[in-house]
Amino acid sequence: MKQLSIIIPHFNSVNLLKNLIKSIPINDEIEVIVIDDNSTKDLNELERLQLNPEFRHVTFLTNDTGIQSAGTCRNIGLDVAKGEWVLFADADDFFVEDFYQIVQKYFESNYDVVLFSPTSIYIDTNQLSTRHIQYENLIKNYMNKDSLKNEAKLRYEYVVPWSKLIKRSFIEENNIKFDEVIAMNDIMFSTKVGYYMGRYLVSSEVIYCATRNRGSLTMMMTKEVHDSRVDSLIKRFNFVNENVSKEQRKYLNISSANALFRTYKMGFGFSEILSTYQKFRKNNIKTFDRRFFNPLFIIRRTISDVLFNKKEKKYYKS
Repeated sequence: MKQLSIIIPHFNSVNLLKNLIKSIPINDEIEVIVIDDNSTKDLNELERLQLNPEFRHVTFLTNDTGIQSAGTCRNIGLDVAKGEWVLFADADDFFVEDFYQIVQKYFESNYDVVLFSPTSIYIDTNQLSTRHIQYENLIKNYMNKDSLKNEAKLRYEYVVPWSKLIKRSFIEENNIKFDEVIAMNDIMFSTKVGYYMGRYLVSSEVIYCATRNRGSLTMMMTKEVHDSRVDSLIKRFNFVNENVSKEQRKYLNISSANALFRTYKMGFGFSEILSTYQKFRKNNIKTFDRRFFNPLFIIRRTISDVLFNKKEKKYYKS
């Protein structure tokens, strides 16, 4: 019996995928499922990887649905997975040393989800990045004080699927799927995991390292990517407003301000900003929340953006 299924969507990053697979121990209890999203580069290298005896323990699949999306690939992986538990990984990230010794402690537990504190690096320098900090803080805050506020933020603002050990039967029983879209395919999956999880555990142990990679979808912003992000955010906002209690919602940032700010920061003109604003307005999503009337919040946000842009400007690609 497989204890753990590790599901990896892949597109045009063969060398990084190789590093990720090497970070996973070869173990009869682990199945590794890689779903290629119809890569267009380094196809010979990808074929050599698939034929390499060193990786014969890996199941290589291809997304042949006609819908190109990491979400589609992850759903394909879920359909074939046999493990009692599931971990998700992006092909340009990796697991930290001894991660398996950490997660296997929970295989006999009755939790739906175990959430871990991630880390991150800049892929070209191996220096510590900022990509993990918001999720690390969610873990820290909840562990420091198990309050309604910290629980709400943990459930609904930990919006990535990685660094979470999830019971596969929990995913199936609640019919949780990834959106098959070009961007933010995972935000509704993560939101629903947060909503439905009953028995869960939070751990400060680190099992996963995310990377900051020049030209990745996380950092690119085309019109298609932008529209997909906006539509996914609207879907998430509507789900939270319809399902999450008012008492919990007051602790969440359910406004379009960050999305509008990102539209501006990524270089879109006034017409696109206005169009984005109208989309949110049509769905009754407010533009501002109370924090924007707090001078201390504005000062902290401004300082944070200046420091962030100095370090990460070179990673943006429009």
